Amino acid sequence: MRKVVGVIGVLAVTGCSEAHSIETTCNAANWQDLVGQPEAAVHSVLGNVRIIHEGGVVSADYNRNRLNAEIGKDGHVTRFACY
Repeated sequence: MRKVVGVIGVLAVTGCSEAHSIETTCNAANWQDLVGQPEAAVHSVLGNVRIIHEGGVVSADYNRNRLNAEIGKDGHVTRFACY
């Protein structure tokens, strides 16, 4: 029984570290200097990015390599994320 619990614990820790690496696969951290800038700034530097407006409809398909720029109601970038 102790071996089973140990294996489950290792799998749980591995799953946590794997989730962290998934978050960084689209390099969202590289674009944090654009947070607070107008949406136009995103279009001028990034060609392959999904723009998501606050309150807008977003497809539920998950793609860890897709960079998403979230835009607030004021038209400025609020965050970049991979999903």
